[in-house]
Amino acid sequence: MKAATAWGCIIVIGLCVGSRAGADEWQQGLGVPIPVLARIQGYRGTKPPDRNNLANWIVMCLDQEYPFQVTKIDVLQGNISYMRIVDSARPYHMAFYLRGPNEFLDAFINSKIGEPMVFSAYLRSGSRQANIIDLQSPAPPTPTPRT
Repeated sequence: MKAATAWGCIIVIGLCVGSRAGADEWQQGLGVPIPVLARIQGYRGTKPPDRNNLANWIVMCLDQEYPFQVTKIDVLQGNISYMRIVDSARPYHMAFYLRGPNEFLDAFINSKIGEPMVFSAYLRSGSRQANIIDLQSPAPPTPTPRT
C-alpha cells in the first residue's frame, strides 16, 4: 500500500511540474527571466490617425521617455510569439528601458520623428529591459517581390 501511495505522489508532482513548464515562456523553472532576441521595427513619435500599428509604447532611453510606434516584431530567438511580447508590455506605462552601447542609444534619440528604424534587442520580461545589439536608422528599405 505504501508503494502505491508513493507512486501516486510522484504522478501528482509530475503533473504539477509539467503543467507549469509551458505556462510562461518568459520564465525558467526558478522564475529567472529568459532573454528573448527580437527584431523590432517602428518609429519614434506619436501615431498618425490613419495608421494601424502593432503597439504604441513609451520607452526610456538615457533617462528620457520617448513614444515609440511598433510596426513589426520578429522573434529571432526564444519560444514565444510576438504578440506575447506586445501583451506583456501593455499594462505598463513604460514598455521597455533601452540599454546598450551609446552609439545605438544616441542613434535612437537622434532619429527623426516618424522615420522608420529597426533594432535587434534581447528582451527580459521581469525587468522590461531591452538590451540593443543592433540599430539601423533609417531602416533599410523593405525588398519588394519581383513580378
